[in-house]
Amino acid sequence: MSSTVVRKTIQYVVFTSIGVILFWYAIQRISWEEFITNLQSTNYYLVGCSLVAGLLGYVSRAVRWKILIESLGHKPGIKDCYNSLMLGYLANFVFPRIGEITRCAMLGKRKKIPVDQLIGTVILERAFDLVMLIILLLVLFIGKYDAFGPFIVQGTKSFFINAWEFATQKWWFAFLLVIIIIASVAYLRKNRRRILRFKAVRKFYRGIRGVNVGIKTILRLQKSTKFIFHTLFIWLMYWSMTYFVVLSMPITHNLSPLDGLFLTVMGGIGMSLPVQGGIGAFHTIVMLSLGLYGIDAKDGVSFAVLLHESQALFGILLGLISVFLFYISGEKKLILKPDTHELP
Repeated sequence: MSSTVVRKTIQYVVFTSIGVILFWYAIQRISWEEFITNLQSTNYYLVGCSLVAGLLGYVSRAVRWKILIESLGHKPGIKDCYNSLMLGYLANFVFPRIGEITRCAMLGKRKKIPVDQLIGTVILERAFDLVMLIILLLVLFIGKYDAFGPFIVQGTKSFFINAWEFATQKWWFAFLLVIIIIASVAYLRKNRRRILRFKAVRKFYRGIRGVNVGIKTILRLQKSTKFIFHTLFIWLMYWSMTYFVVLSMPITHNLSPLDGLFLTVMGGIGMSLPVQGGIGAFHTIVMLSLGLYGIDAKDGVSFAVLLHESQALFGILLGLISVFLFYISGEKKLILKPDTHELP
């Protein structure tokens, strides 16, 4: 058995275990009687609106991906981009992050596009979604300053005050730290080629370089306005997915749109953690986030389960439909055995 197989097996076991532990931590707080009562009192018309918002978000993400691929000189159809994207989401429920590799492999084989180039477009998507997440965090900081502002400001102020006091009292340590930083930078510049022999360093370097190249690429895009529009629209749909479910349940329907945005961002962080489909991580983070509003843990878990499982089952259904469409179009071998690459 190769070292790569062993490493991936260990990763799978570790990530799965983390997801199971987090899911157990959240689900043990459920009162099943109250959970059923909460589901019975839910407005499922609004849950359906949440699913529609999710579908629109998937389609918009496929269009945005198509715009990036076209900048490389290739012309895939929206249908192919969408089906590959949904296959990737389906694969994420099997192994974290493999979905991004799968969708690149599927589209690359189908449309004869180098997979490495497609992986580059995924890195660009990640970079811009990270920028959006930071922007939304700033919006939340400003919009919910009364709730979060004093805590963050006081914590930051205390950090710098303590750091300054330490630096003035332990001036020799501060001086030594500056010398170490300067020496480290000089060493890195001089031994750059030798350091890049390490796989982890190469991945980090490629990731930073990919973000830099990606930003320059977007600025040169002929359809940069459409790209930005779809990026904003995707996050609008993410917010809508969450807020429709917020409004659908009596236990959360009093929360404001800004509160819904906060849950969207927190849920997004949970989904980005390396566990299959965000299972466990999403539920725990959303439950704890609702606790800030005085919502009991068992009710918070009920909300998290409805939001996550409704979107997860819907995403799995759409992914299976995409598998079927690829299958009937003669892509059986690609579905069963896509190429394997690693994202940096």
